[in-house]
Amino acid sequence: MSNDTKNTKNESLDMSRNKSHTGMKSKVELPDLEECMYRLRLLSGEHKISHVMRWLGVSATTYANWKRRGKVNYSTLVEGLLRNGISLDWFFAPNQRLHYPQPGELGEVRPGYDNRVFVDKTLAGLAVAEPILKLNGVPVTEQTKRVMLDTFMLERSNVLDIKTALEQVGKALAVAMNNQQQEP
Repeated sequence: MSNDTKNTKNESLDMSRNKSHTGMKSKVELPDLEECMYRLRLLSGEHKISHVMRWLGVSATTYANWKRRGKVNYSTLVEGLLRNGISLDWFFAPNQRLHYPQPGELGEVRPGYDNRVFVDKTLAGLAVAEPILKLNGVPVTEQTKRVMLDTFMLERSNVLDIKTALEQVGKALAVAMNNQQQEP
């Protein structure tokens, strides 16, 4: 067996073992260098490449590197766009309808299981929830505490002030309890 045959056989074995590097192409087409420069010229109002790159916050040699390689460094491009307050949606997907998840669609990212953190957060939630329940005349039962704690645990990235959310839940529980008591 020749060395060429051995090398080809070894390469194919390596390819079959390491599947993470094969066939992993993005379905999203990012703008090429020419399109990126066109959009950057629109944004910056500049015509000279050196001025466009300066506006982007990178050296003019960055463009030369992109052109030589035939490939845009998108992380550099994204940093420059964000630094200038430009919407990445507009730059990368100007004619697409994109979905912006609402807070209710986002799931809680759970950190690694740490019982102490969970207990601390539960106690903090109860300390906030119980006075709100009492303030609204809602009995402090396992069921009402569970509803309040569920809401407390859903706090996500300061989307909504958790105390305000719990006050609203407390009011809703009070209304629901009053409605139940009024039914014959």
